[in-house]
Parts: sequence; structure tokens; C-alpha cells
Amino acid sequence: MAVRAGTELVRAPGRARAADSVARRLRPDFYSGVGQGNKSDPTAVCEGKTSPVAVEDVARMIAALFVNPQPHIGKIYHLTGPQSENMDFYAQEYSKALDRTITYQDIPVEPWRDGLLKRGLPVHLVHHLATMADLHRAGRYDRMSEDVFALTGQKLLSMQEFVRKNATTFTDSAKAA
Repeated sequence: MAVRAGTELVRAPGRARAADSVARRLRPDFYSGVGQGNKSDPTAVCEGKTSPVAVEDVARMIAALFVNPQPHIGKIYHLTGPQSENMDFYAQEYSKALDRTITYQDIPVEPWRDGLLKRGLPVHLVHHLATMADLHRAGRYDRMSEDVFALTGQKLLSMQEFVRKNATTFTDSAKAA
């Protein structure tokens, strides 16, 4: 995930000036944790490869930057998970983690977009998710970086580890569906 300009992050007290400059450069394109168990998850509509990064790994990276922001000001970091694979692979990872069969089914973007709008999702969000799906199809998320590991010194969570760690979220969603 490319790190892009954004201002979503909370400022660290006492470090607002330097940390603010760092925070404006931390916004992954996609990460595990978005749409958990939700049928609006953008991974449901693409055939390209992607390298999702777990929210916990992003949080560790942000914490590392806030501890000593000065050397990072103006730098760009790429937030990627530990591997870049296609959706069939990730469906298998979900299956292993949840001990039940999960299959990936590629669907055209337009019917998916229409379904999201019918569910009442905001137009701007649906447009964003559809754009992400198109970018996935085009292979724009098929990339890897060691930046998160380099800054945190910790092994990144795999998709299987992330799903297993959050299994109740996915299990409860399946029962409610």
C-alpha cells in the first residue's frame, strides 16, 4: 500500500508539529480490518493480487514514527502486508483460519456497486470502493515493501493469522447473514 497524504491520524500530545508532518503521510490504500465480515469489503470484487496489511501492523508503525518523528519528516513509506496474492489464495487463508470453506467469486463491479448503493452506503464511499476494485483488477495493489518491518522490527501478521485472531468477528457475521 502506498503511503499517501492524509490527515486522519490523531496528533500525539507534545509532538504535534513534527508528528503532524509525519501523520500527513500515513494512509494505506487498503488494510486488513476494513469491512470485517461485511459484504461491502472491497476484496470481494477483484481478481488482481494484493498485499493487505493488518491494522495492528499499521498501528505499530505509527507508534514507532511518533516516538521519534524527526528523522521521518518528508519520507514516504509503503504499507504492505507480508505477501501479495490473489483472492483465491486469501479465500483459502480464511478457510484455514476459520476451519470452514470460504470461496472467492469474482463479480462485475457495476452490479456490486449497485448493491452497495441499495444498501444505503454513501455515494462517495461506493465510488471509492469501486475505484479500489478496478485498481485491484489492474494489478495496482500487487506490490511489496519491507518498510513496516524495518520501522517496527516485528513480523507482520499474515492474512491467516489476522483472520484467526479475529475469528469471532467473521463467525458472528456468518451466523447473522
